[in-house]
Amino acid sequence: MKKLRNIECILCNCFWLLGLFGIVFLSSDSFIDSRIIPKWLVFAIMGIGVIIYVSLNYLTKNHNGFKLFLDSSNLKTIMCVVILTLSVYGILQYFGVAGHSRGMPVCGCYDNPAGFAITVSASLSFIILGFRSNNRYLRIFHITTFLIAIIALILSESRAGILSVIVMFVLGGHKFINIKPTVKWGLVIALLIMLVPLAIQKYDSASGRLLIWTCTLLMIREKLLFGYGQGGFESHYMDFQAAYLGNNPDNDFIMLADTVQYPFNEYLYILTNYGIIGLGIVLLYLGYLLYRYTKNRTPERLSALLAIISVAVFAMFSYPLMYPFVWFILAYGSLVLFSDIKIKIRHDNWIVKVIAMSAIIICVLVGWKIYRWSVAEIRWATVAKTVEVDQNTLDEFGRLYRVLSSDRYFMYNYAYTLYSSGNYDKAASIVAECRRLWADYDVEILSGTIAEKMDLIDEAIEHYTTAMNMCPNRFSPHYMLMRLYDSNGDVELALEQAVKIVGKPIKVQSATVDYMVQAAEEFIKNTES
Repeated sequence: MKKLRNIECILCNCFWLLGLFGIVFLSSDSFIDSRIIPKWLVFAIMGIGVIIYVSLNYLTKNHNGFKLFLDSSNLKTIMCVVILTLSVYGILQYFGVAGHSRGMPVCGCYDNPAGFAITVSASLSFIILGFRSNNRYLRIFHITTFLIAIIALILSESRAGILSVIVMFVLGGHKFINIKPTVKWGLVIALLIMLVPLAIQKYDSASGRLLIWTCTLLMIREKLLFGYGQGGFESHYMDFQAAYLGNNPDNDFIMLADTVQYPFNEYLYILTNYGIIGLGIVLLYLGYLLYRYTKNRTPERLSALLAIISVAVFAMFSYPLMYPFVWFILAYGSLVLFSDIKIKIRHDNWIVKVIAMSAIIICVLVGWKIYRWSVAEIRWATVAKTVEVDQNTLDEFGRLYRVLSSDRYFMYNYAYTLYSSGNYDKAASIVAECRRLWADYDVEILSGTIAEKMDLIDEAIEHYTTAMNMCPNRFSPHYMLMRLYDSNGDVELALEQAVKIVGKPIKVQSATVDYMVQAAEEFIKNTES
């Protein structure tokens, strides 16, 4: 029996090692989003695997299965191995060794520094727990990982990451480090000082977030209690930004306006989608986790609480819930804080067996749905790379539509493919569906272009004008309006747009912008002569 238990522990550790490496490092060009989707698939497989394993243990009256996963003695060391590998990889990226331009912000296996920074910062409280290990070599390993991770975090230039580590350290992380108090607080002060130049260096980024938060609050005010529902931010935000900037043409934020997918604040995102009710539930849950810690204060439970606090602080300035490793940290930290709750379950109870069997059936159904969706994603990535659009391409998009019709990126890609092939009526229908999912600058431009091809001039003008208000610093809407007005004989309106193009400050210099400015100058010259 003991030998069987040892084998089970070894398999459990292998499960965590492969799983954590998967949700941190796995990428695949077989998917449209090569950096995030593969990680989420691994996370989903892990979750299904844990639920099925625990359910089978309850059905077989071996109720230690859940405890085995939660109390894996090597889990924190496995986490340490993963973070050390990620940190070293990030440092190599910074110095241009690992397929990265020298001096560029560290991204690791993510598409931007935010994913790297939250992965490192959220795990540090579990890493410093190893500072108290009785094993000298294990203790040195954890200390080394912590120092390298801090260096990598600094090189990533993530202000939210550095701030979350500072808060974690001040609220209890310092208790795990046996050094002089002056050295401890000297480290905190050094990190705080480091935030100042980063804040100055990324002033435009911070100012841009103020614009996003302002428009988001205006949006929240309309549906404060229950919010807009799942996907509400994506389907409405840019309309509010367009209205705000359209009513404030002299606003200082004009040059910073861009397409927005996320409010860079998880609390505002929850408030937008689910209202005060949804945010209240989240805050009550966080408060309950704090209460659980106060009922039984141990180093393990403190590290779990600090990990959740790190995520909570990071969530004020970024989007950590986009990454599966963060959900792992939140789930594991919560289970540690709930571990002192004693619930007596009779394993011969038929209700327990029904629940366990139901969980297995649900996991199988969810697994099938995930498999079906994954196959569709891979087929979409393949067909999206097709250079020439033929009937086979359109037929494939039509088949994928049945599975991916709720994916706004797929719907935009489908609409653009239909437009490129000259199927304007079908393109107009699909882009209208996409618009209900996604208020976006590019969607408005595509909608206007399709309407223009269908000789729906007033509709095209409306779409171009909306796009212009969404991102007033862009040149394309003005150029398209100039060209549209000119082709319909509205010379004065076309001239008005041409003057705006010539007088518009250039945010990002490009050949396309130069072409539109030159075309506008020539139009003005020809009109005046």
